[in-house]
Amino acid sequence: MALGYPSYETARNKVLRLVAAKSVLKLDAIQWNANGRPIDVFSTWKPSGNHLMHEVLLSKFLLPRFLNGWEIRRGFDVDKKLKPDAEITFEGETYFVEMDRSTLPMWRLIPRLRAYGDQDRLVLFVADRESRLRKVAEALPQLEHILLMTTFKEGRGKAACKWLAIGGKVAIL
Repeated sequence: MALGYPSYETARNKVLRLVAAKSVLKLDAIQWNANGRPIDVFSTWKPSGNHLMHEVLLSKFLLPRFLNGWEIRRGFDVDKKLKPDAEITFEGETYFVEMDRSTLPMWRLIPRLRAYGDQDRLVLFVADRESRLRKVAEALPQLEHILLMTTFKEGRGKAACKWLAIGGKVAIL
């Protein structure tokens, strides 16, 4: 099954119709590994070149976990003040998603995450390495009630993965 469609062909035809109607843009083709063929990337908005891989990785992480029954919002459809990488909603509960590829220096990342302190919604933070999770946990103990963290590696190829709270508690989503 391809993203909720009965077949790859059905999904492909739907995307091609959206491209023809100019509702979706074909951005680029990404080569995941040396053996596979390139994957076309489509979006309703055009991220800058250095942000494209961020968006592709975010999709790769979110879609296997939060597709059935979840609403995923990205780009211009998210909270205008906080500007999270994504918002996901399930049964009326909305969560913020922030993804870190270690391209943002810690002195910029920490204030970005600290801004969520006034919220009562969970913030799901995905990083490329555990050392980033540790640094965030050390810098933001005041967010232990809302911040859940995981790595790309933990979530690779899984429908659910382990999320760690700052205090060491574990949640499975």
